[in-house]
Amino acid sequence: MREALVDGHSAAARFTLHAVLRKGRRLSTQVHLFAEYGQDGRIHRVHGVTRDVTAPS
Repeated sequence: MREALVDGHSAAARFTLHAVLRKGRRLSTQVHLFAEYGQDGRIHRVHGVTRDVTAPS
């Protein structure tokens, strides 16, 4: 997790997901996540934006 921010019933996070696929290809994806929580604390709505940040081979 690079950054996370919580304010009242809203949260935002930024992180990079690294994966190795079955055939050995490496993949890195930057994720920006925005969430809203209901009064009961459960996630009510989520919006996410991703982009490929895999280094060129």
